[in-house]
Amino acid sequence: MANTKLTLEALIAKKQQNATRKIKTKDIYVPSLDAEITIVEPSKQIIYQFCDRIEQADNQGTEEKFIAQCFLISQCVELFKAKDFYADESSPELATHKVLSITDIGMLVDEINKLSGSQENFADTLKN
Repeated sequence: MANTKLTLEALIAKKQQNATRKIKTKDIYVPSLDAEITIVEPSKQIIYQFCDRIEQADNQGTEEKFIAQCFLISQCVELFKAKDFYADESSPELATHKVLSITDIGMLVDEINKLSGSQENFADTLKN
């Protein structure tokens, strides 16, 4: 395929197309829940918040990194945002951390990265 020079009209059309595109979703089996959940592609704002939390966690320890990952997961799974789910915890990410195994946390973050079109972890992208 030959490269074509981008025009203003094509750029505006692409911007409009991106604004109205359908959000990607994927059903994933989670062993620690023994069920499938649906993950939703995160917004840029969620990714920015996640990266900020990972950066802050670099100075706080491993558990805080997992809590930051659970923040991303909880924002990408509608069930995990339900107040009834996290009522006994103070936030969706803490309830998510409590219910998922360490392995499943890593697997879900990887799946969210793939769903977003990233070839590597969002936080690793910042470091490079």
